Amino acid sequence: MDVKIEKQIPLPAPRQDMSNYRNALDMMQPNDSFEAPADVRKHVRALVGQHKRKNPGQSFRTRTLPDGSLRVWKVL
Repeated sequence: MDVKIEKQIPLPAPRQDMSNYRNALDMMQPNDSFEAPADVRKHVRALVGQHKRKNPGQSFRTRTLPDGSLRVWKVL
């Protein structure tokens, strides 16, 4: 298989920092919620899944809102 080497291809934009959402999951109490914009919805949903695996006693619910954003609730 031949590999084509290309020149002057720009790097993609840096990924958005997800640490704010990760910190929010750590600080939430039951019945707290936050909203994440539509452009990071799938990333935040993945963070919630990771958080639940690392913290089995905690439970979260997510819903996509009509404007495409995501709302995350801490249940337990």
